Amino acid sequence: MTKVDIFMFAELRRATHRTRRAIKRVASIFGIEVMTRRGLQDLERARCAAVDEYIRLLVKTRGTEPPESKNRINLLSRLRGAGIGEGAHLVACLLSVRDLPGDVCEFGVGSGATSALLANELRDTGKVLWLYDTFTGLPAPTEEDELIDDVDQLGSMGAYRGHMSHTQAEVLGQMKGIGISSAAFRIVAGLFDETIADERLPEQVCFAYVDFDFYAPIRAALEKLLPRLSLGGIIVVDDYGYFSNGAQKAVDQFLAAYPGLFEIEVPNYCHDKFAILRHAGRRPEEPA
Repeated sequence: MTKVDIFMFAELRRATHRTRRAIKRVASIFGIEVMTRRGLQDLERARCAAVDEYIRLLVKTRGTEPPESKNRINLLSRLRGAGIGEGAHLVACLLSVRDLPGDVCEFGVGSGATSALLANELRDTGKVLWLYDTFTGLPAPTEEDELIDDVDQLGSMGAYRGHMSHTQAEVLGQMKGIGISSAAFRIVAGLFDETIADERLPEQVCFAYVDFDFYAPIRAALEKLLPRLSLGGIIVVDDYGYFSNGAQKAVDQFLAAYPGLFEIEVPNYCHDKFAILRHAGRRPEEPA
């Protein structure tokens, strides 16, 4: 390059920087932040690092170390219904009991985003992920369910019947997208509290995520899990104190029916509402 070329190139760079600053100043007047592609990439890297550190902190408090996972942060960011806070707790809880005997269950699958998150953490463990859903939307609520958060502004609890419907194809697509073998999970379709039979449940469970929304199926899932849950195993129940009060009612009544069997943790520092039940280490027939 000649001296003239170098001078012109330097002037062009300075003019470009001045133009960018001018655009940012004008945009800021209207409350708009303009970022370069590199700035966005740096911001995304920082966000991913923060989420990773959050998970590592949660896992460490439960006495274990998280294995490396290239999909974990991406899957967390794709969750629907549950936020990153609840998703991070799911990962941390699952990793803390992953070495216990038993398979993993998800009750209330939706589109399969959470299913993919759980399946990703179960790679190479030999455990099967059992997935339960109607795939026709929410069932009819019972008198135990009262609307406390009208999340989709439908006006009444009864209006949610058949709402939030997803297909099995969506779930299969989530699993295929991250390379999960069909042998690593099992889909069980139907109304859980009405149709579930013992042969459609794993013999032993180390971790379960219950996202059935309403009282009857949540209580039925908890009762079915009780004799199967490994000592020290964990059940996470979504919507504790949110949407329908049936979720909290089912959990509270279950704990009252089996005093001393579970320790309950409700992370009130999270935006998401959920409860963590850890098996206290004795069987129901054993004295407290």
